Amino acid sequence: KNHAFLLECFAEYCQRNGNRNLILVGTGLLEGKIKEKIESLGLQDRVKILGWSPNPQEYMNNAIAMLLSSKWEGMPNVLIEAMMCACPVISIDCPTGPREILGLSKHGILIPKDKKSEFVDAMVKIERDKSFWNKWSLRALSRAKAFSIDRIGPQFIRILEENRKRV
Repeated sequence: KNHAFLLECFAEYCQRNGNRNLILVGTGLLEGKIKEKIESLGLQDRVKILGWSPNPQEYMNNAIAMLLSSKWEGMPNVLIEAMMCACPVISIDCPTGPREILGLSKHGILIPKDKKSEFVDAMVKIERDKSFWNKWSLRALSRAKAFSIDRIGPQFIRILEENRKRV
């Protein structure tokens, strides 16, 4: 998930933009390394690791943005979940997933990998510019509808029926 990159970006963001918090939801084998990175950057008062949550949408409903810093993904459902909450998305353009969901920055802000300054610039702008935030919030919500059960369900059924005929 490239948390080191995310935390470095957040540290720079805090220097430029003041008092905000970063919330990490989930658990994993690298939690100790993430905590070490948080301490090394002096972010222990600003970064909260909440652990697993049965309803991460409650955080996305109140977030300024959802940040995805992964080096690679399959299908990052977390982007769609955030977009369903009208939460603007800033994501690294890693192999597979973000570009397919966001388009080329059509539905969310897609940043080339390893472009820390561009990622931080997007974080700052989405907070400081309300019209910019509104634009990405509306685009996120509109795109999320493409992944609704009403749209995706019939496609799954068609694929299952086609595969059943092959057996």
